[in-house]
Amino acid sequence: MRSTFLQEIDKVIDNGIQVKQIWKKRIRGEIADLACIGKKGPVVIAGENNTCHIVSRKGQPLKSIAFNAAPIAVKANRSATLFAVLDAEGNVHGFTCKGERQWKLHCEGAETIAMGRSNELLTSRPPYTIRYVNAGEKTEPVDIQCKYKPASFAPLGEEPLRIAVAGELGELGVVDESGRYVWEFNIGIQTGPMSFDPGSDTLIVSAFDEGIYAYDSAGESKGTLYLQNTVSNALVTDSPAGPVVAALSAENIMSLLDLEGTVLWEQKLRTPVAAWDISDRAAWLTVATTDGGIRTFATKFPTGQTSVISSDPITEEQGAIATDNGGGEQHGERTVSAVPQPEEAHVFGDISLMGGLLPRGNDRLRISPSGHRTAASLPGGEAIMTDTEGRLLIETRINAPARMLQSNSDVFFGIWNPGKLLIFNTENNRKNPIVPHEKIHQIDCSDDLRTIAFINTDDDLVIWNREGEQLGREQLSPPPTRIRVSPDGETIMVEDKQLRFLFFGRDGQLKKKHRFGGDLRFDHLILHDNFCTFASGKGPLILQDMEGKVIFAKKIGAGIKRLYLTNNALAIEEMSGVSRLMDREGTTIRRFEPPPGQSLIRMPSGNDPVIFQAWRKRLTAFTGHKKNLSAVWSFRCEAEIEAFDANTEGNVLAVAAGGRIYFVGPEPEKRK
Repeated sequence: MRSTFLQEIDKVIDNGIQVKQIWKKRIRGEIADLACIGKKGPVVIAGENNTCHIVSRKGQPLKSIAFNAAPIAVKANRSATLFAVLDAEGNVHGFTCKGERQWKLHCEGAETIAMGRSNELLTSRPPYTIRYVNAGEKTEPVDIQCKYKPASFAPLGEEPLRIAVAGELGELGVVDESGRYVWEFNIGIQTGPMSFDPGSDTLIVSAFDEGIYAYDSAGESKGTLYLQNTVSNALVTDSPAGPVVAALSAENIMSLLDLEGTVLWEQKLRTPVAAWDISDRAAWLTVATTDGGIRTFATKFPTGQTSVISSDPITEEQGAIATDNGGGEQHGERTVSAVPQPEEAHVFGDISLMGGLLPRGNDRLRISPSGHRTAASLPGGEAIMTDTEGRLLIETRINAPARMLQSNSDVFFGIWNPGKLLIFNTENNRKNPIVPHEKIHQIDCSDDLRTIAFINTDDDLVIWNREGEQLGREQLSPPPTRIRVSPDGETIMVEDKQLRFLFFGRDGQLKKKHRFGGDLRFDHLILHDNFCTFASGKGPLILQDMEGKVIFAKKIGAGIKRLYLTNNALAIEEMSGVSRLMDREGTTIRRFEPPPGQSLIRMPSGNDPVIFQAWRKRLTAFTGHKKNLSAVWSFRCEAEIEAFDANTEGNVLAVAAGGRIYFVGPEPEKRK
């Protein structure tokens, strides 16, 4: 391993945190994983040629360990005395921090590992099992059966044993040694890796473009942290300034946040990250990139205690992240030139949220197609409906945090959590609570909520009308993974674990089955009245009619981040930040290259498509094509924007920021 020491570079943030890179190295080949051990080091790097390297915190090579098979995962225990290495043959090797071998176990089929405080070892055993063993005492392993395939897991404690588990489709819970769930719920979105800090009792799970969800070990929410990027990984640890979350985005931006969501530091890297880890007390952070580069970062907190986080020399090209200036903004290589200062939005009204900040994401706030009513789910379990002048029409409790159903009705809003469904009627301002005698796992509805279909925790498909009357029920096997209801409510599509798509009528009767060839998996599904759309993150976008005939199949840019319908056109947000509108023949109607942020496209009748972009405290409406965008109007909030939604015509928007919902749009005479 060749060492290249760089000049130390300080970056002082407004809050007093100093950041500097203290060393950088490069090794040949790909890096599979790495682990920072304790507050003072070392770092263990799983590299090429079946080798792990142990390097001091200051970048000095200490030892290399050879294996018979390639190391694929490295994890340290919480007491910073041991680390474990999983190799490609399912063997797990235990070492002291100096690289002295302590034990070796074979775990058939293991894909990842985690460690407790000492010798406690957790390994995955697909599809639904987590194996627990005390490797130091060589006790008999315990196989813990989960209800869903664990996408990630983290030990919370050993006496008694408790493991936090996240599924691939939003399932989250804590399971004990017997397989009993201490608590569980479904956050309703795809999740990524999780991390737990026992010092602050903080469990976090990354949720891609929905940010980072934080809980305590009892399952109580600590809030949602939102970045203007897709969060692919997040780690939590304590620090001299309190709990700190390190976040990594799909756009190669590294960030440090506190639990209030304040960004303490962030930087964009040129090369994608292959592996990273943060040490105890946020003392240092090591990052490996796909070109074999390894670097260690340093921080100094305002308390005067030093920790380490590194960065390349900060240059404008490399990306100190740009701040909102209200006009043309530069973010990386994309520039948006605004027309001479866009006009300020007209404010129709606003309302203060008694429950505080709205959780970030696009499933907590809905505005009706006409723009006359808005409904929101608040973090304390409250749900409200208002008009767009800010008058409160309905306020009620749903007992636990809930999500908005994807309806498209001027008359009805639907709000749900695993134990309750609530329907608001905008015509008489009344609510209809429906309490099922079973837990809701997945749910979807027709545009007018005439048909509501859900999967319960027993893998039953259950179909209701909006009065709560059961229309059909069907036991499904193998277990279902996703559900969609057509806008007219006549068709329900279910995907199961064998990657089959099952189509049911409103009465619950199976009408047909469909399966794509090979092992093709989809991240995005849309069911319309007469067509289906399937898309994976980096795979093809496929549109077919209800008879299974493929209309088109296309590769979309660098991959699809989000897919939805607007006025019967496909709205696509790509991984690169580009957004486009596409018709049902696969022709691109309009392509947008906006600045970073939350985006939403609308197609007003008789007017050009509009893309709304929320960046920090400002919401801007753009028209145009590709990079030639014109800012038509904008609205600046007093706090960062948490969520927003637009009506069908895009002339009334509900914007949640700083504990308030604002109702904004262009000047009334320009809304036609």
